[in-house]
Amino acid sequence: MKQPMLTLCALFVLCCLAAGDQTFRKGEMLIQIKNGQEIKTQGGTIFGIPGLDALGEKWGLIAWRRLIPRYDEKYPSISQMCLIALPEDADIEAVCRDYRENIDVEAASPNNYIQPTGVPNDVHWNLQWNLFTNRTNMPGAWELAYHTLPSHGYLNGNSVILAILDVGVDTGHVDLRGSLWLNEGEIPDDGEDNDGNGYIDDVKGWNFGDGNNLVFNSDDDQAYHGTGCAGIAAAKTNNNTGIAGVSGGWDQSIPGTTIMPVRMWNMRNNTNALGNAISSLYYASVNGAKVLSCSWEVNAIDYVLLQNAINDVYNN
Repeated sequence: MKQPMLTLCALFVLCCLAAGDQTFRKGEMLIQIKNGQEIKTQGGTIFGIPGLDALGEKWGLIAWRRLIPRYDEKYPSISQMCLIALPEDADIEAVCRDYRENIDVEAASPNNYIQPTGVPNDVHWNLQWNLFTNRTNMPGAWELAYHTLPSHGYLNGNSVILAILDVGVDTGHVDLRGSLWLNEGEIPDDGEDNDGNGYIDDVKGWNFGDGNNLVFNSDDDQAYHGTGCAGIAAAKTNNNTGIAGVSGGWDQSIPGTTIMPVRMWNMRNNTNALGNAISSLYYASVNGAKVLSCSWEVNAIDYVLLQNAINDVYNN
C-alpha cells in the first residue's frame, strides 16, 4: 500500500520546508555511514572504521549510537544513521562539513530542533474544523465509505494504522477508546522486551523523548497537540460523544482508523530533535503504520538524512 505513504511524504516535506531559523542541540550531530561499511556495534566511542575514528579523535567524540535498535536490511539508510555526542562547545557546523568530506559518510547534519506547527491558544481551536462545507462534505464521504462501499465488499472490516508522531496522545481520552493501537507481542509492565523489537513494554507505543513507554504526559508543553491530531483523524464517529473523526469508523459496526501513539520528544528537556524524528519514523513503519501524521517542522537547511529516512519508510 504505497499510495498512503506517498501522500504522507509530500506533506512531511512541506512541513519541513516551512521551518524557521536554524537551531540545533549543542554537542550533537547525526551522520549516515555509506552502505557497505559495516557498523559492528550499536554504539561506543569508536566505529572501527579508520577514517571515522580519526575524525572522532580530532573533534573529541564522546560517544555514538545507532538511531534504531539494530541493523534492518529493509531500512538500509536508517540502519546506517548514528547520533554522535561531542563537547558542548564544538563547532557543530564545522564538524559536519568535515564529516561530509569523508569517503565513508553519506550525509552529516546537526541534530536540528523540531517543534509542533503553530497552535493557537483558543480553548476550542480543535473544534473549528468545518466538515460540512461543499468542499469537504464529510457526511457524503461517510455515507459512501460506511454505508455504500461495505455492501460492495471494499472495506472488508480492515483498519488502517495511523501513527501520530507528535508530543504524545492521551490514551485515556474517551473519544479515542477502541481506536488505539496495541502491541500484541508485548506483555504489559513485565520489564521485558517480549517481542524482541528493542523497546521494553511498548504496549501502546514508544516515547523517544525519554526512552520509555510513557506515550503521554499532561505536563508537557503543548501536551494535547498530538491528541488533537488523533481526534481530527480518528475520534469515534456516530457514538454520541465528543467530535466526529474524519476516519473514526461508524459507531461499533464499522472499524475506523487505528491510532499508534509515537511520542517523539519531551519539550521540557529539549529532546525535540531530528534524531528522534528519524527513530520515530522507523518505529511507526516497522510496526505496521501505513499513514503517518507529522504535524511539526524542522529547523534545518540540509534535508539529506531526513529524506533518506523517508525513502526507507516509503519503500516499506
